Amino acid sequence: MKYHIAENGQQPTQPSNQVMPKTWLTEAVIVTVLSFLCFFNILGIITGVASIIEANTVQTKFMRGDVQGANAVSSSAKKWVIITSVVVIAWSCFNGYQLLNNPGLLERIKGGSWGFWESWGALCFSWAVR
Repeated sequence: MKYHIAENGQQPTQPSNQVMPKTWLTEAVIVTVLSFLCFFNILGIITGVASIIEANTVQTKFMRGDVQGANAVSSSAKKWVIITSVVVIAWSCFNGYQLLNNPGLLERIKGGSWGFWESWGALCFSWAVR
């Protein structure tokens, strides 16, 4: 049984048979971390943070008794998770394609002539290094 917290935040009100909608928080955190790890995808990080913010709001709205608001925010969090996933996959494919078509870049990274940050930056922005 779920209990709603009263508007004053003190005592739980009557039991509710309402089920809290999915928060999407786990998925939001995963795609945001992947955005950072997959070629440092700035757009993916921004949309990932938006998905985390929306996901955190679901439980708050539900516990305040705003079931419709919680459902709306859950749908919004799902939308941002999907957008972030698409951005991460597209960015990774694009940079992977650029890296495969620029063998000199890969040789410079493997050869150790660059330091860590130069190599990482080249991987992140392989489309710009020609």
